[in-house]
Amino acid sequence: MTIPEGRNWQDDDGQREVAGLRQQIDQSEGRRIHAHLTSYLRTVTVWQGFANSLLNLLNECEHNEEMRVYAITSMRQPDPRDSIISALDSSLVAFAAGVGAVIDQTREVVNKYGDRKVKREFEQRKKALEERVPSAPLIVKLRNYVLHYLSAPWGVSLHWVNEDEGQVVTFKVQLSRGQLLQMQGWSSPAKAFLEKQESDIHITPLIEEFTNAEAELSAWVHNVIMELRAPEINAANDLISRYNLALTGGAHDGSDWDRFNDHVGENLKRKTAGEAQVNWNDVEGKP
Repeated sequence: MTIPEGRNWQDDDGQREVAGLRQQIDQSEGRRIHAHLTSYLRTVTVWQGFANSLLNLLNECEHNEEMRVYAITSMRQPDPRDSIISALDSSLVAFAAGVGAVIDQTREVVNKYGDRKVKREFEQRKKALEERVPSAPLIVKLRNYVLHYLSAPWGVSLHWVNEDEGQVVTFKVQLSRGQLLQMQGWSSPAKAFLEKQESDIHITPLIEEFTNAEAELSAWVHNVIMELRAPEINAANDLISRYNLALTGGAHDGSDWDRFNDHVGENLKRKTAGEAQVNWNDVEGKP
């Protein structure tokens, strides 16, 4: 595309075409599906960020010597004003709230856009996840606890293990099983999991295992719905390509906006300098 010399190429026919295409895009089912799936993927990505932050903090507490000492001191008499306790509480609240958002939105996407086969396979995969990750009911319902109290019953355990190089200290960040059971709002599976535990809950491996499994399920949902709804999404994309062509006077369909914008910027510089412009259709390697 070159910069027009004092010409308005958006004539009446062009404006009507653009308005008509814009209306078709706004009413397109494929556009709505794609926007919903994009929002869903963003939710999952944000939650995974919360999970990674929490796991990084827990691992630092368990494996960094300085953090170990600080954590032991802090958790003997937990004070919400303490920086480690505050950081753990904040990270766990964000993670637990994110779990709820991901589960709710996953179910919504499947129910709204899945066919009978997809819905059946989703239920099978969800059941398989619960069997593979016995702590899943606890992790899911942990949201009720932390959103009610905005804090968690943190503790630590120390064990000396004899290894070839001598005694090694293992350090675990835990949640108090007894304090968790004081809450009345647990589901039956979550409460049963807690009651089966012989000691306090080492939370790090449970969060890691659940996060990996739920992220895998969410990725499957996103991909299978994208594939199932590809006809509607492709139809919407065709309308968007036609819309972009109309906006750019037939020069560009929007498939490589960053490169096209760079090209227009270079032509503006050439025009200002009185140099010959380059037509987008003549650019080597363009889409």
